[in-house]
Amino acid sequence: MTDTVEFYRAESDYPFATVKSSFAPVEGDLISIIGQTWKVIGRSFSVDHADDPALRAMRCNVIVKVRK
Repeated sequence: MTDTVEFYRAESDYPFATVKSSFAPVEGDLISIIGQTWKVIGRSFSVDHADDPALRAMRCNVIVKVRK
């Protein structure tokens, strides 16, 4: 399985963008998504399928807000 990064709006429990990547932006980073600039305000990590070595993958959950 591939490592992923999921982007969540601060007010939402559901990702609005997901990418296959092992890059994990840090708090304060600016990211352009769909022509809009977002600021990273938090992140967490998950190990998906931890009990299956063939499927095991890392997921970074990034919380963002629109940069004003």
